[in-house]
Amino acid sequence: MSAIMIQTSEDREKLLDTLEQVAQSGIVSPDSAHLIDVGNGPYLNYAERELFRGLAMEGGATVKLFEGTYGAGKSHLLQLLRHRALSCGMAVAYFDLSQDMRLEDWKQITQFFLEQLEWRNGGRTVRSLPHILEALEADQSERALILRKAKLPHPGMQHAMWWGVHRGQHGDNSRRLLHEYLNGGRVAAADFKRYGLTGIKGYLSQRNAEQYMKTVLAGLRLLGVPGVLLLFDENERTLQPKGKMPTRKLNIAANLMRRFIDGCTTGALPGTVAVFAVLPGFISMCTEEYPALGQRLIPPHLDLGKAWRLTASSVEKVNANATPEAFLEEAADHFTELVRILGGRSEGLAAELRAKGMEVLQKQADEGHKRMLMKTLAYNTLLRLEQEEYR
Repeated sequence: MSAIMIQTSEDREKLLDTLEQVAQSGIVSPDSAHLIDVGNGPYLNYAERELFRGLAMEGGATVKLFEGTYGAGKSHLLQLLRHRALSCGMAVAYFDLSQDMRLEDWKQITQFFLEQLEWRNGGRTVRSLPHILEALEADQSERALILRKAKLPHPGMQHAMWWGVHRGQHGDNSRRLLHEYLNGGRVAAADFKRYGLTGIKGYLSQRNAEQYMKTVLAGLRLLGVPGVLLLFDENERTLQPKGKMPTRKLNIAANLMRRFIDGCTTGALPGTVAVFAVLPGFISMCTEEYPALGQRLIPPHLDLGKAWRLTASSVEKVNANATPEAFLEEAADHFTELVRILGGRSEGLAAELRAKGMEVLQKQADEGHKRMLMKTLAYNTLLRLEQEEYR
């Protein structure tokens, strides 16, 4: 908690707004997840030390998969990882897997990646591939030349990225076309040639989407982005067959995911960390329906006690608190500290919050208890602040 500081009135309002969000829904907004967190600090430190700095930033890659039910903290963990990775200088893309975005549509996922990829530059968050390329300001550096000479899977996207870092060489029309292409739009090679932008061809399609993704990941690293974190949040079951057998599209999706995992483990996707947060039963379902994918999710001969180092694990095992009661104990202290930081009277609040929390745990003992618990604690924390007239 000592990392949370109130330096301006905006800081204060953000923290109060965050408490209100949690009190209303039990959910924290993406940019505020780090302000209301209980028990994930040790894992985040591990992820930064070993996955981000010790692996991805050294050219390695890996995949992690966490299972958890609704309300167990899957999305919250992903947002915490997003915040930590951005703070380390990595680029991040967050995918909400549902009926609107499914693994079998790799073109859609790739286009979303191009449009929503984010990176921090001088304290400012830059979103979308073309804007990140411009913000890198690599047009006169050796990195741009290395990118141009590299052999990447999709030469058209490779050339587009090279042109993308040369911000000063475009007029408004050529820049608009380049942005459209870099965001996955359909632009003909002849249109680029009209403005002297050579080498750009082969717009995004289902057939080349995988090559697009690999080219962008490799190209960003060549341009100086130290790593990329890809976060996949399953809010609806994405690979679950509705009938007795998986459809052709589901098999395609499973094979794409398998190849993606292989790319992270064989070096084909340097500097990439991919994290999948999935609903319960995902791993066992994959093992039964898609054996080649299932084998990659649970590698043999690993010490199952070391959950952090497993490819797949339960989201519950990430949290440092082994029991709901231990989680409640730390959460009560956390919210009490927030009251102190905001200038309120914190005496006796921790005991009050623990009593309210125990009522929640007695009514709801399943994995989804955390959301209701955090909602209750935030509501009672705001009550204390209102009573003391500190808002």
